[in-house]
Formats: sequence, structure tokens, C-alpha cells
Amino acid sequence: MKRFNATFLGTIVAMIGGCWVYINAHPLSLFHGEDVVFYAKASMAHECHTGRLVILGDSRAALGFDPTYIDPGVTNLALPSGGQVQSYHFARQLVNCPHPPKAIIISYGNNAFFGHWDYRYPMLESIMRYGRYDFSDMEEIRYNVRRFGYNFLGQETPGDLELRLREFGYATRFPAYYFHNLYEGKRFGLEAINQPLYDEMYTTNGAFPLFLNGYATANIQGLAPVTAFTHSKQEPYFDDYFDRTLALLTSHHISVYFAMMPLNQASKDALSPTLVADYKAYLKQYTDRYPGFHLLLPDYPVQPDQYFLDPDHQNFQGAVVWSKQFRTILNEAKVEGYPYAADPQAGRKDTVNIKK
Repeated sequence: MKRFNATFLGTIVAMIGGCWVYINAHPLSLFHGEDVVFYAKASMAHECHTGRLVILGDSRAALGFDPTYIDPGVTNLALPSGGQVQSYHFARQLVNCPHPPKAIIISYGNNAFFGHWDYRYPMLESIMRYGRYDFSDMEEIRYNVRRFGYNFLGQETPGDLELRLREFGYATRFPAYYFHNLYEGKRFGLEAINQPLYDEMYTTNGAFPLFLNGYATANIQGLAPVTAFTHSKQEPYFDDYFDRTLALLTSHHISVYFAMMPLNQASKDALSPTLVADYKAYLKQYTDRYPGFHLLLPDYPVQPDQYFLDPDHQNFQGAVVWSKQFRTILNEAKVEGYPYAADPQAGRKDTVNIKK
């Protein structure tokens, strides 16, 4: 009986150990859809696979900026449902690169700063799970979550041991946290699917994959979610990360430019004047505080309805048109690293008719 128990226990340990080794050697076996985008962009920042201009921001920037049509030296590290926390950690990696960027573009909607982030809270844990954070990075996030009195990573336990164990599991990719992913991946079958997507993120400098979420063809009209907000309520936790990001980049003499992404005309017309005024005042306090922080596009540009995947995000057609326009904006503003010019032969295969 003792031999049986020892054999059984040894088998379980060997299975978990083998799975642990496999997961760390083949992280792409864990991901689904946009999770690959998270991991690829975190890897690009970690490996300093960036150009002279880097874009940080949320999903609207992730879908709306296509470096292919701006300049080969532009890298888009904006993330679906990304926020100031991820931007800060990317910035920490970028400033330590052998050749850091000359300038950073930051792009968030005004709702990102004013307490409308409930839907983004789970994304913090998702980024911790699928990004490239080590234990110290996660501890920094945990410390600030608790410092500002939030519980969206779970209720605090004595010594915060439960959350710290989860951080350790994510940092080491302990199998218990990823068995579900492996099961959903049809017995380790996702890596072959995800590898081409991961590689595409590198070859396009972070352009959003054409086949995800109907990006190449979808067109759903309506009002953007930001039009539902009529008041402002500054969110201290994310404001702190935004301030620290600007302070960090300023200390390394990297200029930062803030740019709004386009809305459709109906959404632009429906925006609360109070919200917009508060948002502009909020940004102005940072341009006053940091001389290297500039408002490149302090207001929402407008694009026709056909250029939107949904009321809040541009589709591929809109991204191409907007990226070309943005290249002109960069050059007219003489953003560090200019002139910006796309390769005339560059382009991505698509299933839509791109209007020149």
C-alpha cells in the first residue's frame, strides 16, 4: 500500500512538473484571441522591439493606429481594454532599452480618467496572467491597489497572502492557474494557431490582427459609450499611474504627446459639454506640470460611420485612413523622430476596398 501511495504521489508530481515545464516553454499554448495580442505586445516591450515612436493606450488606439501606414519606425503597444497601469509598466521597460523611443503617443478616451473603469478592473488580472510581469511587478500593482483602498483584485486577507500566492502562480505560470486554458486549447493545440498571430504582431509593429473581432469587415453604427457619461469623477488610482508615467518619461527626456481617437459625428455631437470641459482641464494640469507633455489632439476628430467596427472602435478601413492622416499630423507638429513616411509598397492584405 505504501508503495502504491508513493507511486501515485510520484506520478501526480511528475505530471504537474511536466505540465509546468511545458507551460513555461510554450506560453502560446495558453492563449485565446486577444490574449495573444496582450502577450505579444508585452513581449515586444520586454525585448525592446520598438521604434523611435511608440503608441500607448486603450483599445481604440490599438485598433485605430496601424504603423504600416504611418512609418516603419512606429510601434503600436496600445492594448484592448488597456489602461494607465499597463502603460506605466511598458514605459518602465522602454526607458531602459538600449535605444529608447524619441517620443511616446498616449491615447485614452476621457472616460478612462473619470471613474468609469469598472469594466477594466478584470483586465488588470488578465494582463497579470497573460502579460510578462514578474512577481515584483505584480507586487507593485497589488501595493497600489491596496494603497487606494480597492478590492477589485479580491478582498484583502491577512498578509494579503491569497493574492500574493496568485501573483506567484502567475509569475511562475503554475499549472493550477492554466489547466482550464490548456483544456480549452484542445490538449495543447493552441500554440500552432497562436504562433502566426504572435509573429504577425512583430512584423506589423503591433497592428491589430485583421481576422480578430470582425476587424476587417464589420460596421455597426450607433453612439459611443462615452456619450452616456455626463459627469466627471477623477479616479485616483489610475490618475496616479498616469502621473507616474509622465514623470518617468520626462526624467528620461522622452517627449509625450496626447492624442484623441476619432468618433463618428453622432457621438461627437452627443458628448456632454461638462465632461469634455473637465477632461480638457484635467489634461491641462499635466501640460502645466510637465513641459515635455503636449496635447497633439486634445479633441475628438470625426470620421464617417463606415470607418467604424462598432460605435467606439475603428475598423481596418478606418484605421488605414486615420493612420495616414495621423502621419501628416506628426510631421506638421514636428514630433521627435520626424519626418514620418510609410513605405509606398507597404500594406496589409485585407478583404475590404481601401479608399485612397
